[in-house]
Amino acid sequence: MIMVYAGGLVSGGHYNPAVSLAAAISGALPWRYFIQYVISQCLGGVFAAKLITYLAFIPHPTGNFVVMPLILGEFLFTFALCFVVLMSAVYPKSSGNSYYGLAIGSTVTVGAYAVGSLCYAAFNPAVALSVLIMGLAFKKYIVITIVANFLGGAVAAMVYKFIRNNQLILTD
Repeated sequence: MIMVYAGGLVSGGHYNPAVSLAAAISGALPWRYFIQYVISQCLGGVFAAKLITYLAFIPHPTGNFVVMPLILGEFLFTFALCFVVLMSAVYPKSSGNSYYGLAIGSTVTVGAYAVGSLCYAAFNPAVALSVLIMGLAFKKYIVITIVANFLGGAVAAMVYKFIRNNQLILTD
């Protein structure tokens, strides 16, 4: 939440490739910036993973996830995160609000508590990549996580566009 507020004026608070995909599909982020955002986000994840690995003891990955709950957990909460971003920080009628960072941060927190035992609770391909780099994940599960994250972002963008284009937002 704090970083969303801090980076909101610089990049729109984009720290997540799935959010950037949702923003690009919705028209809020020009496609010409999408790859630059994703590269920057992944480099940030790699840097963070390397820093944490240097500073702290990192245990080896343990256990296996059941694939369907992993897919559903990552998809549903990435969808929720991207949808909340679009509705609270992108939708024109939400312009000027001061709650978007709290809404976004709360979505991630609720997701981590709700499905953290079923999946990596990354909800972000850059975070999933950093978890792999730190040696905390099995490669097969990270690939599934990243695909579920991008799909969740894309579906959130489509739902947002449907709501926006059909004017399904209540007005005063």
